[in-house]
Amino acid sequence: MASRTPRPLEYSIVNAFTTSALGGNPAVVVHLPTNPSTQRLSNITKVFNQPIASFVFPSSGKTSLFGASSTRTFGLRWFTTTKEVQLCGHGTVAAAHALFLDTDRVPPNVKLLQFETLHGIVTARKVAGGKIQLEMPVATVTRLDKDEAQRITRVLARAFKKDDLAIKFIGSGGQKLKHYLLIELDASENIKSANVDTELMTGTAPYAINIITTTASEAGIDYETRMFAPLVGIQEDQACGSANCVLAPYWSKKLGIKSGAEMCVKQVSARGANLWASVDEGRQMVRVSGEATLVAKGNLVLDLSKFD
Repeated sequence: MASRTPRPLEYSIVNAFTTSALGGNPAVVVHLPTNPSTQRLSNITKVFNQPIASFVFPSSGKTSLFGASSTRTFGLRWFTTTKEVQLCGHGTVAAAHALFLDTDRVPPNVKLLQFETLHGIVTARKVAGGKIQLEMPVATVTRLDKDEAQRITRVLARAFKKDDLAIKFIGSGGQKLKHYLLIELDASENIKSANVDTELMTGTAPYAINIITTTASEAGIDYETRMFAPLVGIQEDQACGSANCVLAPYWSKKLGIKSGAEMCVKQVSARGANLWASVDEGRQMVRVSGEATLVAKGNLVLDLSKFD
């Protein structure tokens, strides 16, 4: 008997938070018929070797926040080449962009997607200017105590190769994002040109997501940022949407930005990225918007069992 030909799995590579083929943060979006094992997804991720793999699969059917005619619901999981992560903004933008382009899965009249994730429900909306807007829970930024702040300061001094690094604030993402660390540097520090030893950033553990930020050096930008996460297999994240769950409430309070008002954000990584962020204080949500660019499409032809 002839062996059954496996059904190809469709994938797309999308650059999130950019309109450039060479900018933003790449993600591979893989469409799956079911939600397979963690090991299987991890192995598929290693094949693509992208900063993040976004796996999209059918909804559990348990979520119904919006009317069926106005939205579509999917399951979504994110993996780096070393582990699964609970929240990924750029991976969500990439998944939403791929789905909005796929009229077989998402009809043209649908402008809103909701994703069932390990972090809870994350929504992605098609908005003006070709942007995709994510809505994620706001974090409560909590200043570190003196001893912990001093420990982190020593790590940063080594990583930045600068004993007198001008640090203005060090805080965590609170209970919602307890592994996120926010460090504001003085405006005199040029974070774009800083040569950071990313491997030394593992010294901030148990914090895994290290967000460096300053006031903007460019007119029309509210704040600049870079993000390092070597503990989860990302030496430097070229564009991080979820970081703004911490950054947006921090900067909106510091800059006196009203609830719902949008801030312009520049991620000053090597590839560069542009984002727009706002805080809905009433609903305790952060909205992060950005553009995306489809770079490639194809099929994964091996049977899923080959990845066990």
